[in-house]
Order: sequence, then C-alpha cells, then structure tokens
Amino acid sequence: MIQRLHHSAYRCRDSEETRRFYEDFLGLRLAGSLQISESKTGRQTAVRHTFYELDDGSYIAFFEDPETPFDFKPRRSVFVTLD
Repeated sequence: MIQRLHHSAYRCRDSEETRRFYEDFLGLRLAGSLQISESKTGRQTAVRHTFYELDDGSYIAFFEDPETPFDFKPRRSVFVTLD
C-alpha cells in the first residue's frame, strides 16, 4: 500500500515563470532547486528541477529542459456541450 507521495513532477517551459505562479501567486514555498548538467548516462544537459512544498509535506516539482522542444500536442475534446 502506498503510504505517501514524495513528489509529482511535470515539465514546464520556463522555471522563473513557473516560480512566479506557484510561489508568488499561490504562496507555495520554493523548497529547492537544482541544475542537472549531466544525465546518469553521461550525456551533457541543462535541466533545472524545482520543488514546491505542499501542506502535507509532499512536493509538486517541475523540470525545464530548454534543449527539448516544448510543443503542445493537438487534443480532441471529450466534453460535449448540450444546447
């Protein structure tokens, strides 16, 4: 049985823009940030990973990877408007 979630991570386009929203607007505490310059396989990278603390002690995390395109994929709506 899962007892606790440490963090859930999502990709973001801009770490500073994300920080302004989660810290300045929502009031979450920026608990930490780290720059990842090398992957576990030795590949050079420039990923920034940030963590915002929630009231239950878990975190919501974001990673910015400027080397990888950030494109939204087209989605179809699953909601139907009834008139």
